[in-house]
Amino acid sequence: AIGVFIFLCFIALGLVLCLNPFAIALSLVGLFLAILYPFTKRVSYFPQFFLGLAFAWAVPLVYAATMQSLPLESWLVFLAALLWPVAYDTFYAMTDKNEDLKIGIFSTAIRWGDSVKIFIFFIYIIFFIILFWVGYLYHLKNRYFVGLVIAMLVAFYQFWIVRNNSIESYFRAFLNNNAIGFIIFLSILVNYYL
Repeated sequence: AIGVFIFLCFIALGLVLCLNPFAIALSLVGLFLAILYPFTKRVSYFPQFFLGLAFAWAVPLVYAATMQSLPLESWLVFLAALLWPVAYDTFYAMTDKNEDLKIGIFSTAIRWGDSVKIFIFFIYIIFFIILFWVGYLYHLKNRYFVGLVIAMLVAFYQFWIVRNNSIESYFRAFLNNNAIGFIIFLSILVNYYL
């Protein structure tokens, strides 16, 4: 596994060196986030936010590589990309909550306790507001917004899935995010190509 990791790091380095200096600097921040993430659950109740940060760091990197700037839209997409993993990984953290408590691992699921569903709901609301705002700023077509409404309904369906608070239901809600991602991707694709 370490050999594969080192091999992939060299490939990533080769790709990064093809970028402009601004993007290279941002990629170093991304590397730092990727290395640091596994340790956050040992010291913080918010590793899901750090996971979102590590995943979402690709957004400013892409803007830096393609536009050599970070406009407002880039930070909005970044924030949406940060929040979505917080929501779905908190569902996943609910499946591990009892084990995590035993071994001393932290998570948003533990931090928010009985209010975890309200926390996830709030995160989804902000996530979708940002996506609607980005669509408005980029003058996307109605097809995009229809797709977002459908994705939002799928997200809210997750709260029906977890109504019995079972480990299996939280895992199903976590997996349900594949559909949300696919619908959002499809709505962007349809916006530009149909």
